[in-house]
Amino acid sequence: MAVEHALQAKEKGNKLFLEKKIESSIKQYKEPSLPVKFERGIVELGDYAGAFHAILRSHALQPDPALVLKLSTRLAKTLSYGLLSGKIHATVIEQNLEAIREIEDNDTSGKGQFWKLWQTTATNLASQVVLAREDRVRLSKMLIYKASPDPKLEYFKFGMDEIMSLSHGWGPRDDHPINFQTMSKEKRGQLAFFLGGAGDGRHVHGTIIGLGEKYSLLTAKQKKDVKVHITVNDIHFVAITCNLLQLLLLDELMNGRDELVRLELEATLVYIYVAWIVPDYVHDRLVAFCKTIKQRLTSEPPKLPSWIHVESDSILPITRALDFWIKNTMGAKELLPHVKHEPPSANTSKLSNFFNSIGRENLTGMQIPVDFDPHADDRQDAEMLVDMPDSVLIEMLGGSNENTRDLMKLKRTSEGKKELVDLISNAVMDNVLRWGMVWESKWYQTVKAFVPHGGLIERGKNPGFEYFKDVATKKGSHKAKMSKLAAEVRNTWKANVTILNGENEEYPDDVLNDLEFIGRIAEFNETHDLKISDIRSEREWPVFAHVMTFFGGVMEVIKVMKNRLKVEIICGEVNSELLKMKLGTDSTRPEKFPRQFTRMWVSNVPDYTQGTLGSALYMLPALQNDIPSAVSANCLLNSGIWKNLDEFYFNYTMLLPRDLDRYLGVHTVTSPDIVMTDIQTLFPTAHPRPLSALPSREELHEWLKRLLLWLVYPGRPKARPSLIIIPFSLVAFTQLLAELNGVGYPSHWISDFLQSVLDGTMQANFTTYIGELPRPVSDLKKVTELHNVRLDPWHAEFETILASTKHALPFALLLPDQFASTPEEIGLFKARPAPNMNFSIFSGLVQINPSVALLFYKDLNLRGIDEFLGKTLPALIDGKTKKPEAGSIYIVTSAEGVDLKIPEVRWRMSKARVAKMKQEKWSMVVWRTDHYVATSYAAPAGQWEIIS
Repeated sequence: MAVEHALQAKEKGNKLFLEKKIESSIKQYKEPSLPVKFERGIVELGDYAGAFHAILRSHALQPDPALVLKLSTRLAKTLSYGLLSGKIHATVIEQNLEAIREIEDNDTSGKGQFWKLWQTTATNLASQVVLAREDRVRLSKMLIYKASPDPKLEYFKFGMDEIMSLSHGWGPRDDHPINFQTMSKEKRGQLAFFLGGAGDGRHVHGTIIGLGEKYSLLTAKQKKDVKVHITVNDIHFVAITCNLLQLLLLDELMNGRDELVRLELEATLVYIYVAWIVPDYVHDRLVAFCKTIKQRLTSEPPKLPSWIHVESDSILPITRALDFWIKNTMGAKELLPHVKHEPPSANTSKLSNFFNSIGRENLTGMQIPVDFDPHADDRQDAEMLVDMPDSVLIEMLGGSNENTRDLMKLKRTSEGKKELVDLISNAVMDNVLRWGMVWESKWYQTVKAFVPHGGLIERGKNPGFEYFKDVATKKGSHKAKMSKLAAEVRNTWKANVTILNGENEEYPDDVLNDLEFIGRIAEFNETHDLKISDIRSEREWPVFAHVMTFFGGVMEVIKVMKNRLKVEIICGEVNSELLKMKLGTDSTRPEKFPRQFTRMWVSNVPDYTQGTLGSALYMLPALQNDIPSAVSANCLLNSGIWKNLDEFYFNYTMLLPRDLDRYLGVHTVTSPDIVMTDIQTLFPTAHPRPLSALPSREELHEWLKRLLLWLVYPGRPKARPSLIIIPFSLVAFTQLLAELNGVGYPSHWISDFLQSVLDGTMQANFTTYIGELPRPVSDLKKVTELHNVRLDPWHAEFETILASTKHALPFALLLPDQFASTPEEIGLFKARPAPNMNFSIFSGLVQINPSVALLFYKDLNLRGIDEFLGKTLPALIDGKTKKPEAGSIYIVTSAEGVDLKIPEVRWRMSKARVAKMKQEKWSMVVWRTDHYVATSYAAPAGQWEIIS
């Protein structure tokens, strides 16, 4: 009966195994007579520790010689994958070395590739922990993005988002608040918020204000539990320095100063935060304060307030920005011609004028109603307001003064009423009526400067600004005074140097609604019950009052929370910084600082960093799992291009929305109308996931093939605002493979895939995509005959990555014989290829896109490099051509640095490979993976230099 039962179990187990129901199948193999089947099942599950002990038990039963080979092969495989994935500790292996050697010695088959793999892996068994740490450091420093043709960073001084508090919701709607009161004591002490792409810092301040509200609801006992850490991050050294400057100015204001100093510090904070130009005394204070900050930062240790911490590697880029500001003396007259205030009402007027110019009768051909009036809704609101009692309307327009009262006389005539309706409809459209900024809006259109605090005007700091109260008058003398004041402002005020990119005195070229940000601030203040302290401020310097009310709310929270709040400043690329935290290589941060966060807001950073795939790979692992944590972002770069969510997610991940959870363990909440630039929120799920919740090995490999081919040849993007950026290098792809093991995929599934890339055995039933982006979702259904895929051009880069980081990767690989296998065999090289005509053709913002790879070639024997890149390369990948032969071209997607203006290009590669290239007289060109053209002339190998 026992034998019969065992055979039945075996048959059932085999059936379940073939059906990919691995977990169910191994339950059938637990009969003593079926140890090998059991081991096969748990190996397939990725339970290498369980398989290891099962193999040792089977060996102890003295199995039939026919089973020895199976046990031996499975043991070698289990040891390799188990050690590198962390499922089997080195000490456990050392404790069982005698049994391992006995099984190996009993294998008379000549030992296959898996024992060779284990011998390679076991070479450094005793030092695996140390080597893994060193390789993690190297991995965290490798470039996860392609380089940009021009290394200059984009800098946007003013953001576009509604201000949010991360403790109140995923985004600006406050619809997912965190309840501090119901949290455990432990969790209240681990609150951590990450603001990536912090930009102008609006969400930093909004989050601090929101924390104060949450803190105020706690009992005295609960308040003692609270510890909050806010990490402020931006890739641009000027942006992150602006954030630090704001925080230090707030600290300075909290320390108490005499009235004039306080007013000037407030003016400095307000003007550098929301204005293009600043009074001369603000510029002087800014320069003096920057010198003080630099001195404090470069002290050992830095002399900073207890609630502010600057990561040590960020000090150098911050001082670079400070030095630029200290030395810059750009005047308002140089800057103002390059920036333009254009409120919505001006845009709408332009649209109306355009319609009239082309003839209303022609609008039907443009699918626009002939009677279309872009003013209609606002005019309707204005007509209702005009009919309200004078007292109510006067208050809405900024309070009772001579000019406002005079406006009420306009209601008495039809012409006057029309004029008043126009004024109010424009004010409604420009969002200034609601916030009492009607008159300052009119003032600003002429003077181009916000009104300072009355205390500064009264002290003679801003002569001429006392005429603000006359801005609505019809008297010509005051108009003349305003025009004269505007000229004086242009000649005596300075540029707000914090709006410049920090590289040079290149003027920003912006057309903005300069009062939009003030409206955002006023709206946030109202939502969070922050009130302007007195009526005079609200009426006579409303912009100043709204901004200082906002900052006053921030200061109040900092005072109340005292040592319960820490704000950390990090300058760096978001995903690279998060990767360092995950790998434990962020040695420049204090050990006690959080590596995982309660909530994260990253603005539209994913637009530039591989979208949802980048977020899933680098951001999700940085979330706390036992709090309602999430990472949120918005789409601003190309929001109008997407047909639907399927297309949006497919173009960044090669997956449809329904598959994100299944393949990557990503739970998403996204607006169904991505065209409207709503918030995309990702939630973590528990990892590792059971194998039953994941795709099969075949499905995983199919997805990875599509992903890899798409990264090396991504298709052709359109120009902005329809630009889709595919920036990932093969380093990022390798890191994704490593992360998949954490998601729950067995190590050998991942290893098998990458081994097929290295061995040249990969096959696919689809071809490389060569069309325009966005890539249509229908491409998923296009099937070709199964064919070999050629990825040998990228072997040199995989060699560099694997030789440098293999001990940090949770999977084992049998590297080709010619591959370097240690970091010491990899060198850093540089060359100086001159830019060609294509570099100039793709000028402007196109130069900033991360899209550069390096092409190394021996002899392409083609009419030109561009033809090879645009036509031959995709055919080569798809196996349609055998030429160029394997080993005669290589491509590197993770160049260490590219600056064709110097010119200089740096990359890492096997020293032996480069030596061979020099001997064979190879060449290298820089090329763009978005347009498939070379942007440099060839740099002969004889001119390459080794750096290290």
